[in-house]
Amino acid sequence: PFHTIIWPAILMGLSWDLQLPTVIASSEYLQFRGAKASKSGGGKLYTLPRALQHFQPDALRYYLTVDGPETRDSNFELKNFFHRINSELIGQIGNLANRAISLCHQVNGGAVTHSQWDETLRQQVDSAYDEVGGAIEATNLRAGLGLVRALAQEGNRFLTLTQPWARLDTDPEKSRSVNSVVQLVANLCQLIAPFLPFSAQELASQMNLPALTWQTASLPAGHRINPAQPIYRKISDETVAAETDFLNG
Repeated sequence: PFHTIIWPAILMGLSWDLQLPTVIASSEYLQFRGAKASKSGGGKLYTLPRALQHFQPDALRYYLTVDGPETRDSNFELKNFFHRINSELIGQIGNLANRAISLCHQVNGGAVTHSQWDETLRQQVDSAYDEVGGAIEATNLRAGLGLVRALAQEGNRFLTLTQPWARLDTDPEKSRSVNSVVQLVANLCQLIAPFLPFSAQELASQMNLPALTWQTASLPAGHRINPAQPIYRKISDETVAAETDFLNG
């Protein structure tokens, strides 16, 4: 009632000709270790400052989007958090970016060979902007980020299918398949920006993108990309043990 009735009425009363909100994005409750976070409850809280000492901001953004209380109460569990970051964020999105950029330097000398790329991947990217954008406008952030992750999975499947690293150097298809997945990563960089802004900035720097837009990007022939650098830090078993001990201590 406050956000839908009282707050808009206050804004109207200010007579500042303000644009009133048209969508209310709400969520359910985020619990921690199966209970509501409460200092009075005697449990040890896992605060944001402590989390940022050990984990990248976008790792937290990713987990709280894909496993957050968007439509129902959710529970922040460290083990689940560690698993999702290592297997999904790093294993799918980060892995694709690293593979594509590394292969581009290995096969094409770090340059885009031509602006044409695999038509199926191109169509999937074209659709992704509308679908992800629609999910964001509908405040279905989990679904939107899921679509981006699915696109990264398609890129990894494409590499597994074409296997450019196993081709003869004289095979022109080797260069074309690498070029296609590099084009895909350039667009993946733009599509993750609303969800994972620091990742998008880092990947844009590696891809040597002048600016991020919300439309299909097609890198021109001769465009050079920088050497690959890991975007994410893998969460080690030692970190898992240390943070678990902290909460149990």
